[in-house]
Order: sequence, then C-alpha cells, then structure tokens
Amino acid sequence: MMSDFTQREKAVKEEQQSVEADELTLKFEAMEARIAELEAENKTLRDKLAGSELDAVNEPDVSLELTDDGAVALDVAA
Repeated sequence: MMSDFTQREKAVKEEQQSVEADELTLKFEAMEARIAELEAENKTLRDKLAGSELDAVNEPDVSLELTDDGAVALDVAA
C-alpha cells in the first residue's frame, strides 16, 4: 500500500506533467499560427514580385543616343 506522501508525490508529478503538456500544446499552437502568418506574408510578397516582374516586362525599353550632329535620338522599343 502506498503511503500518503507517495500518493501525493505521484499526484503532484501527474499535475506537473499535465501543466507541461498544456504549455507545450499552447506553444505548438502559437507556432502553427506564426507559420500560417509567415506563409501568408510569403504569398503576398511572391504575388507582389510576380506583379512587378510583369510590370517590368510591359515597360518599353527607351534609350537615348547622341548623334554626330549633336542631336539626341530617342529609341523606344515596346
């Protein structure tokens, strides 16, 4: 038969393990939420990057050249 002290000690250990498990669960859930936030931010940044790359493709290529007679030639390629 277990002594009162041993029973209380066992009960305290079980309670500590339960508290630790709850803390770990909360930490895990917080990390999952942070991962979701980072994935959403990553998607937003990728979308912005893709949009800016498309904008760069659609911008015309403009160059200026100085001719022999001192005039400036403008060359625009779409």
